[in-house]
Amino acid sequence: VVKDINLIVTVSKINPVYELPTSVVTEYGKTLADVKLPAGFSFQDVLTTPVGNIGKNTFKVTYTPTDTVNYNVVKDIDLIVTVVDTTAPVITLNGEKEVTIDMGTTYLDQGVIVTDNYDRDITNKLVTINPVDVNKDGTYIITYNVTDINGNKAVEVTRKVIVIDTTKPTITLTGVNPQVIEVHGIYTELGATAVDNKGNKLDAIVIDITNIKLDVVGTYKVIYTVSDKDGLTRIVERIVNVVDTTKPTIKLNGNKEINVELGSTYLDAGAVVTDNYDKDTNITGKHNIDTKVVGTYTVTYNAKDTNNNKADEVTRIVHVIDTIGPEMNFEGAAEIDITVGDTYTDKGFTATDPSGIKSQKIVSDYVNTNLVGIYRVVYEAVDNYGNVSTLTRIVYVNDKLPIIYASMYNNTKSERLTSTTYNAFIQLLWEKNSAKIKLSKDGGELKDAIVGELLKDGKYVLQVSSRNNKVEYNFTIDTICPVITGVEALGKYEVGTTFTWDEGIVALTCNGISEEIDSTTKSYTLVKEGKYLLSITDAVGNKNEIFFTVTPKI
Repeated sequence: VVKDINLIVTVSKINPVYELPTSVVTEYGKTLADVKLPAGFSFQDVLTTPVGNIGKNTFKVTYTPTDTVNYNVVKDIDLIVTVVDTTAPVITLNGEKEVTIDMGTTYLDQGVIVTDNYDRDITNKLVTINPVDVNKDGTYIITYNVTDINGNKAVEVTRKVIVIDTTKPTITLTGVNPQVIEVHGIYTELGATAVDNKGNKLDAIVIDITNIKLDVVGTYKVIYTVSDKDGLTRIVERIVNVVDTTKPTIKLNGNKEINVELGSTYLDAGAVVTDNYDKDTNITGKHNIDTKVVGTYTVTYNAKDTNNNKADEVTRIVHVIDTIGPEMNFEGAAEIDITVGDTYTDKGFTATDPSGIKSQKIVSDYVNTNLVGIYRVVYEAVDNYGNVSTLTRIVYVNDKLPIIYASMYNNTKSERLTSTTYNAFIQLLWEKNSAKIKLSKDGGELKDAIVGELLKDGKYVLQVSSRNNKVEYNFTIDTICPVITGVEALGKYEVGTTFTWDEGIVALTCNGISEEIDSTTKSYTLVKEGKYLLSITDAVGNKNEIFFTVTPKI
């Protein structure tokens, strides 16, 4: 027995058993990548290889078993692939799917584009049915069909062609065009007729005149509209011109013929223009009047409205005449005041006139300066047309103002009145003449003053006047002494008593010795005992003086 012998066994792979597919079919135009093979099979050619022409085509494939350890991979297996064509051609319209054309026009169909995946001559197989009759309105359907060489039929494509009648009706205007109407006038419709394209009369013409404004100059349109049974509409316009051919009217203000004084200023009264259309028509007036020259002149008035209508010219006759005497003016004042005894020298006058001065003179010049009175100096001038003017100057010879004296009631002495304050009643004295003397008191009305009248306390205004002179005196009479309160004459008071006063300068002595006191305080308190003398004097010398005694405070 032989043991532990090494035996080498060699195991070889065997070819697998597989079933080659016999019904591999694909569409024309595809590639190997589009062909589906059973599991384990794969093309040896690149997958982008075309499947070839229609019919049976052989390609090399490889079979790879699931168990490649025990079975071999089998290559170069011939596989038959059947290529077929089942794709229908495609028809695409050129142009629109629906077309509208006018009846009687030529219709050229834009046709279609036919494509097929196999049949290269497919266009020749296109069947087009075109029933369009351009001479008859209606709706027509054009059909497009095709079948390729392999019997694949395309989906039918259609185009709708609508033949319509687009000839609009005809409108014929009656009467003139354009039509002319005077502004503010009345519009009269002239009418129109209409027929359709077959000659049938159409009565339903719509006339629109709403655009016309008869009160406004301008160009307007009347619109005529008509439609036939097919809904075709014709619109025609008539021009209407609203015009203004009426002339403005001019009416004079004032008289047609007037007189104007030589040398005066001529102010024309003007004229009023009215117009049937314009609210503010301009009017022009022209003249060459020279009021410095006597004569007859003409003023002309013309107007033109905005539509160029000219008014009839209107005229006014103006006569420049001289019926007024020269203009005379004083040298100096028209009224002269002098005081009796003065010298009067007349300054004369001047005279002017547009026609010139023929003569001038003093008619009367008597003035007696020594006698109070009213005198008149009269002048005369004559122009070159004989018109006479006179001028009178008034000369007043006035009295001198009297001197006013004031006599103090408590004193026989008299002195000239001045604007001051008196501390006693006074009487006014003067020598009477023609001068006026008026007196007012405390703002009261003026009255005639009386010589010797006694005047008492108050504020006075005295006016002394003549025509050419005036003097005014403002004076006051004040006889009232300052008022003292708190102490009385010969009274007895305790230390600490206070007295007051309303005005004036205060002087106070105690037992003959002066006390210092501020007069502006209007109040003082007694601090010493003794015998007192209190004296208060106002601004015009009125004095209040009393004696009293001050005792110690109990």
